[in-house]
Formats: sequence, structure tokens, C-alpha cells
Amino acid sequence: MPHQLITLFLHELLKAHLTTHKLGTALVAPFRVRLRPGKLREPDVLCMLSRHASRMGGAFWEGADLVMEVVSGDERGRERDLDTKRRDYAEAGIPVYWVVDPLRDRIIVLTLRDGRYERVGEFAPGEEVFSVFLPGFRVPVAPALSPPR
Repeated sequence: MPHQLITLFLHELLKAHLTTHKLGTALVAPFRVRLRPGKLREPDVLCMLSRHASRMGGAFWEGADLVMEVVSGDERGRERDLDTKRRDYAEAGIPVYWVVDPLRDRIIVLTLRDGRYERVGEFAPGEEVFSVFLPGFRVPVAPALSPPR
């Protein structure tokens, strides 16, 4: 349940920002993103800007502009979310990847540069995550990591 609450909290904030500014669409898993032929992922939260609407198909999107993953608690899941998906999303050219890690009380924002993700910032409770990608989009870390039921 905490994973779902975090996912929905982030989605609601992102969707409100995108809708207010008419910037694009935000969805949640289990919607699929095709990273390359034969490779699909289901990010916890995903965003496609309006200018890339042609990549929004019926069954899946062709890539995304922003993905957010809430890190799983088990070791295998952590490795998948922190390493495997990071490589997959970078290879697919997804410009922004948020790693939401409730076990470590942090949100890491990564942006793609020359085919690799660079850390823009690491945010802890008491701080707000900001987005260079979506000006004005801010997320308070404490409630994002422990949203109300």
C-alpha cells in the first residue's frame, strides 16, 4: 500500500501541473512504455509532453519525457529500480528519471546527458524537489515519501 500511495500522490501533483499549464499527460502503472523493439517497461509514473503526442499510442507509448520509479523494498527490486531501469531508460533516451526511495528517505532527480544520467539533485524530507524539465513543478519530499491515506 505505501508504494501505491506514493505513486498516486506523485501522479496527482504531476497531473495537476500538466493540466493547469496544458503541457501534457501523466499516467501510472500498469501503462506500458516501449523503450525499444521487444522491450517494454511500466514506470510507476510517466509523463509525455503535448509536443510529443504523436508517440502516444493506444496500447503503449513510444518512450516518455519523464518517468518516476518508487524503489521496491526487496534487494532484487532495489537493484532493478536503481540499476537495470536506469540503464534501460537511458538507452531509450528518456530525458528525466526520478528515483523515489522511501527506505532511504530521498528522491533523486536524474537528467540524460550524452546517453547517461547525471544527478541533478538528491532531496530529503524538509526539502522540495524542483524540476528544470517542468518549470514551476515542485514536490515536497516528506509528504511524497509518506503521503496521507
